Amino acid sequence: MKLNNTYYLARHGQAFSNVERWFSSWPEKRISRLTPKGINQAKSNAKYFKNVGLDLIISSDLLRTKQTAKIIAKKTNTRIIFEKGFREIDFGDLNGDSIAKYNAQFKNQEERFDSPPPGTDENFTIAQKRLLEALLKIDKRYKNKNILIVSHASPMWLLESAVQGRFGKNALDKKNFIPTGGYKKLRTNGGR
Repeated sequence: MKLNNTYYLARHGQAFSNVERWFSSWPEKRISRLTPKGINQAKSNAKYFKNVGLDLIISSDLLRTKQTAKIIAKKTNTRIIFEKGFREIDFGDLNGDSIAKYNAQFKNQEERFDSPPPGTDENFTIAQKRLLEALLKIDKRYKNKNILIVSHASPMWLLESAVQGRFGKNALDKKNFIPTGGYKKLRTNGGR
């Protein structure tokens, strides 16, 4: 897929939900703030992005991503747009519950593309479509910009896989995974 802009993907810094091993999606039933380590990760990332010369930051509107984006924006003097299309996967009735309880709903990672957790219709296939639509909306609006997208673990690898033309179960690729507090340049199959 050829895009009009250069994109960077950043996963929010370490949050208390990461340390305590529970999931938080929209609406935020349990608020997950950045840990001191997560704040330092965002500050460190800001140094890198200051050298990149960002034109815009687009961020999920969940607290941990907003905190990360605001730290980077302040250090890079970059405008932020909060975009619900880049939110975390909808965990339905398991929002705020343990990662173990969520994982017990599925036999394997592939099953998450077809089956949503209880209380939502959003499986990984639907989430991937949502994320790609959000990116294409941004890409249509801006041209020749350096844009940082701040989001969450699964949304980032689902988005990058979609841009590479890999959908559904073909999207599984460990190379597209970004660790907590990590970042990378979006890899496309069109060379950008």
